[in-house]
Amino acid sequence: MSTRENIVFADLSHTGTIVSANFFPLAIGYVAANLLDKCSEQVDVELFKYPDDLSAALSKRIPRIIGFSNYSWNLNLSYEYIKRIKLKSPKSIVVMGGPNYGLTEGEVSEFWSRYSLIDFYIVFEGEVAMVELFKALKSVDYDVNTLKTNKIKLHNCHYQSGNVIVKGEHLPRIADLTELPSPYLTGLMDKFFDGILIPMTSTTRGCPFKCT
Repeated sequence: MSTRENIVFADLSHTGTIVSANFFPLAIGYVAANLLDKCSEQVDVELFKYPDDLSAALSKRIPRIIGFSNYSWNLNLSYEYIKRIKLKSPKSIVVMGGPNYGLTEGEVSEFWSRYSLIDFYIVFEGEVAMVELFKALKSVDYDVNTLKTNKIKLHNCHYQSGNVIVKGEHLPRIADLTELPSPYLTGLMDKFFDGILIPMTSTTRGCPFKCT
């Protein structure tokens, strides 16, 4: 019997007198739900929003794969966790995704020079790309160096191999959200009904204003 891989996704928010980003982590919810659906016999997944909860979990066990959402309000917070994770568990694989990423070659290069501890960055939609990345990692027994040295291109995925940033082809946008399993119906969101965070739903993909 194969052992399921424990995978953690975190969409962190600063906390104090208030929770600054006080909404459900819907984006990582979709990514996690689809990964569970497509690799149900291979993975266990847990989501985190509050830093204290993530710290408590990491004090018990650092997972082999951990993903962070990247927004302008939580990049520094997430990267502090990444630095500590890599210090204690260098072979843990760090994945990041989200809109706070460069659009030009210069911006992308600057990102990787500043945040070199990140192993993989998923650009645009992450549901299909995360499944592909997980399968690729499993195929090389989670040896990141093997995957990077061979410069294997993965859809919607960027990573640094030496001085080269390897970029996979873009996947077409998911047009019908009913193709994706619901993170609510899978129970992944149950822990966030705490009276503080605001539930979110998604009815369409992409911003109609194209401001970014």
